[in-house]
Amino acid sequence: MSVQQKKKILTPIFNKYIRLRECLETTGSTLQGVCCTCGEVKPLEGLDAGHFISTRFNVFKYDEKNVHIQCRKCNGVLKGNMKKYNNFMRVRYGNKIVDYMQATKYNYNKFTEGGLDGMIKDYRGKLKEIEGEQ
Repeated sequence: MSVQQKKKILTPIFNKYIRLRECLETTGSTLQGVCCTCGEVKPLEGLDAGHFISTRFNVFKYDEKNVHIQCRKCNGVLKGNMKKYNNFMRVRYGNKIVDYMQATKYNYNKFTEGGLDGMIKDYRGKLKEIEGEQ
């Protein structure tokens, strides 16, 4: 299986994990969560795994610090609602981390088949753990 095919397997698993993790953190339930940018409570089905640093910059595509729940309006219509996302990130992680992420987003990250296999296994396990708590 190619790297691209493995990414297609990993991405929905990773995104679902982020959505469930963030719902649990923000509401204590996997049924709803709080959008990190507008603060509205939305049902799980209305939430995306929104990336602070765009996925076109490969280096942070699967970095848990880079991905949080956003409502569809903020993530889609408002294209990430980036001013508010930036504020959220600075409060949550601090200026040093956010500045580092922004400065290094152009770094190249070559995913390998083995590395992606490990991530698929890890995130399937994390997802299973969260889903077992429901």
